[in-house]
Amino acid sequence: MCCMSVWVHAEIYQWKDAAGRVHYSDEAPDDAEVKTVTPNTERLGVRLSKPDESAAWSEQALTNKKPSTGIPSRRPQSVPEDASEDDLCEGVVGDCFTEQQDYVCKLRFSLPCKKIYHWKVCLQQDCEQKDISDRCNSPFHLLDRRPPVLTGLQMGRAMPLQALVSERDWQCLVQHGFYCDEVASESICQQRFGQSCSALKNWADEARTRCRKQRGSDCDDIDSWKQFRPLSHEERQKAGVRLATGGSTSRDLLMESLGVEQDNPDQYPQLRQALESLTGLNIRDRRRRFDCDAEWKEFKPR
Repeated sequence: MCCMSVWVHAEIYQWKDAAGRVHYSDEAPDDAEVKTVTPNTERLGVRLSKPDESAAWSEQALTNKKPSTGIPSRRPQSVPEDASEDDLCEGVVGDCFTEQQDYVCKLRFSLPCKKIYHWKVCLQQDCEQKDISDRCNSPFHLLDRRPPVLTGLQMGRAMPLQALVSERDWQCLVQHGFYCDEVASESICQQRFGQSCSALKNWADEARTRCRKQRGSDCDDIDSWKQFRPLSHEERQKAGVRLATGGSTSRDLLMESLGVEQDNPDQYPQLRQALESLTGLNIRDRRRRFDCDAEWKEFKPR
């Protein structure tokens, strides 16, 4: 549907300044010759339409610094043909995500992988257990209650696991928790996060420093400093902004982009497509039931 393409296929312009330096932006300048590059974030995150454009695009985001987390920097050789429809946890006894994968999920979302992976299924089960029969089949209800971190930026993106993202994207995630396309253009950094790309790129190091200044415990452990992860404007709006007069207000910019204001069955096909496009395991009749109770009671969006 056309209104979703704003999030998944935003056009990016490339041009050179008078000194010959290459720039990228989501707005084309009036005084330079530009060409359009289109990120393909549907499956491999930052990969662009041409290899040379991809290399130039992420050059500003990556350094030669080796990750110090112990996380492998190479992807597995085999990638599922249709990873978005495969249940990564099917048949797995215990936790199906590794410590290394959880590290990246916490960098990206401030949450362990299972809470991002299972949010749709757990919301559905939570609804059924409360016997809210008029809401359980409503994609509006599920989207409205989604975790605030699941913004429009996550539409069409796979889980940030080694087998599901490009090798270059994995390196970006391991180093600073963002995809390359979010820390390669100053205008995008400012527009989406209200911060410079340099601040976004180095946030993890700064977070450890802030943790130590606040005399936090075990500031080398990501669980002690992930609270300082930069939030996008969209995530802040969804989570709620405190008002000076008291109370708080929230806006769901994803819903607004879809032209949705209330639960309307006529819009369900559109909303289901949006719901399935968001990162996480999609709801299917064939899915087994998950043990959501242990973690879900501490993580109910609202």
